[in-house]
Amino acid sequence: MFNFGSRQRISASQAYENLKTNKDIIVLDVRTKQEFKGDGHIKNAINISVDLLQHNVLNTLKDKDATIYVVCYSGSRSAMAVSILKNLGYTNVYDLGGMAGWPYEVVYA
Repeated sequence: MFNFGSRQRISASQAYENLKTNKDIIVLDVRTKQEFKGDGHIKNAINISVDLLQHNVLNTLKDKDATIYVVCYSGSRSAMAVSILKNLGYTNVYDLGGMAGWPYEVVYA
């Protein structure tokens, strides 16, 4: 159903540096609301669970050419989400992998 072979990966260190200098980058966290709030998330991240992504993303992320970094807990859901976004026509989507590999500051909601 999903093609995982064409996803672009970005490392936590490269994403962190890019986020410091480019405020237009969108971080999309595809974990559940409970994980997003309870386990912490990257500052200013948008939370749409991967289960709801296909139905809700077009209302939230209208610019299909925006740079989007997708993150989950371990990297499985982010890979699926990247595939969903590409299938919907988003062009600059990067798989950041999991929060388990994010060594930088997180915020709690």
